Amino acid sequence: MQYLRRSSRVAAAAALTVLVNSLASACADEGTSALDVSTARRLGQPIPSVKSLADLVPGSVDFFDVDGCRAFLIRPEVDVAPAPMPWVWYAPVIGHPNTSHAWMLRQWLAQGIGMAGVDVGESYGSPRGRKVFTALLGTLTTRYGMSERPCLLPQSRGGLMLYNWAAENPERMACIAGIYTVCDLLSYPGLEKASGAYGMRAADLEACLAQHNPIDRLAPLAKAGVPILHVHGDADHVVPLEENSGELAHRYRALGGQVRLIIVRGKGHQVCPEFFQCQELVDFVIAHAKPPVPAPRGGLLVYHPGDSLAYLTDFCLDSQQAEDELVEFLHGCRTVIWENNFRDSDVELARNSRHMVSADVGRLAARVQPEALVLFHVSDRYGEEEWREQLAEVRRQFDRAVFPNQWRLSNRDEGIRNHDSD
Repeated sequence: MQYLRRSSRVAAAAALTVLVNSLASACADEGTSALDVSTARRLGQPIPSVKSLADLVPGSVDFFDVDGCRAFLIRPEVDVAPAPMPWVWYAPVIGHPNTSHAWMLRQWLAQGIGMAGVDVGESYGSPRGRKVFTALLGTLTTRYGMSERPCLLPQSRGGLMLYNWAAENPERMACIAGIYTVCDLLSYPGLEKASGAYGMRAADLEACLAQHNPIDRLAPLAKAGVPILHVHGDADHVVPLEENSGELAHRYRALGGQVRLIIVRGKGHQVCPEFFQCQELVDFVIAHAKPPVPAPRGGLLVYHPGDSLAYLTDFCLDSQQAEDELVEFLHGCRTVIWENNFRDSDVELARNSRHMVSADVGRLAARVQPEALVLFHVSDRYGEEEWREQLAEVRRQFDRAVFPNQWRLSNRDEGIRNHDSD
């Protein structure tokens, strides 16, 4: 029995060694496999390149793990952050992003745009890496209140990772902005090198290449109307222009997609201002990360002869300018019906849901000064007594706030008036 137990331990140790070696061999030399057990000891610790970048920009950085992989989030330092916060999704997180990205990141942070990413190792866009990417998006949206539609920033082989994820999630991004981006597995790194990350032989990967090659998976993005901008050098011998960004642009246009390719003459796969201080790329991200605030007059005001009525749905204003424009449009309106979903005590939940709280509604109504403010569509998370308290919160700022008459709440509190409306 002692011999058998010792043999079992030896066999188990040998099996574990084989497993670890198999996992390690599935990735290339440059990176760490998402399943490499050596990574586990470093989870939650800073990613050195990201920390160096974060030290140069005016923002805060969080390091955390997602499905066993190290991840980061750099956010702007603002008094009132937009909710959800727009952000740039960078890949690959293998020695990148780093200080070379400070110039562009400063501008994004100044616009209230963050940056995040996760180290999935040399996944080369494999399904395993895509699964972790989906988990990262879920973590950022639920834990940190980040936007569900980030701007993707694939640099070099990060294109294999982000484009393959994007093809399966075409409605979940605002745009794609690439820097000498790998778009074709055949061009880089080649099927022999990439096949290990996919857990198959090169011949097997070739047989199903259309399921994993970015340039073959553009149709869903074009259908979803995802705008693309790439910056690529015509002297790039690592990731050749024509086989990658050039071919992607050609195919995307043929599919009816919107794409712009900036060709940098005489530059290769290198760090230089033409790529990392490209103002057009920075502005492209800003324009798509922060959707324009629609003019409220057409959508929020309804006119009747001899009267005026505005119905305001659930929303949240991200800037003083937007608030001033709304107040101007509502000026002179006799009756404002305002959906008021959340109490002041639930401000964090309200911001994450892009809603206002009672104090916001009352403050804006005090600026507009309508004859009546009718609160509507209050959250069913509250009971009747809490609705009364919610109305009282609004009336601290604007005392002509009422509930619809049909709610008949005045029979229990003379201090609450109601409004005759349908």
